[in-house]
Amino acid sequence: MDGSEFVLAPWRSQEIIKKAVFGLIEAGAIEEDFSVSKMLADKGIRLKAFSEFKKENLESLRKISVSFRNDGLCLNCPDDDNDGRCRMVAYDDSVREETHCFVILHEYGHIDLGHTQQSAVGEAEAICYATAAIVFLMLRKFFAALMSTNGFDIEKVEVFYKMLEDQIQGGADELKNLL
Repeated sequence: MDGSEFVLAPWRSQEIIKKAVFGLIEAGAIEEDFSVSKMLADKGIRLKAFSEFKKENLESLRKISVSFRNDGLCLNCPDDDNDGRCRMVAYDDSVREETHCFVILHEYGHIDLGHTQQSAVGEAEAICYATAAIVFLMLRKFFAALMSTNGFDIEKVEVFYKMLEDQIQGGADELKNLL
């Protein structure tokens, strides 16, 4: 990208948030054993770490990636051998593990939103998508933990908000567990 900012219209942000959350629910995200990597596999999307590629192949893939990110790439290309689409998400596994889930959901957002080329609009949409997905998955996980303690009362709500506050202040360590 050229460094300029792009702001999505509120109506478009709302569409993307709904698509991300409802798509995750349809993919089984409310189930205890849900994982992002399994969801991608179930959708026929290959998930690969950068370390699985030869350096020259990775550089070639970056050139045709839909994403501007350096820590991830996304292919959403026509392919006669694969039901019409070649879809792959790859992430830089040499960076902090806590960022992998966001990067993967960002790249998957490009695919789910139908992006086929790089653009500032597409990048802003993928960021919105990944952010909505991460927030939903984290809240689902925290709320499930809260509800697993036999019922719902005000003390448990306070525990839920404390867990959420701790997560926000403590960084993104839980994100790696969503994969």
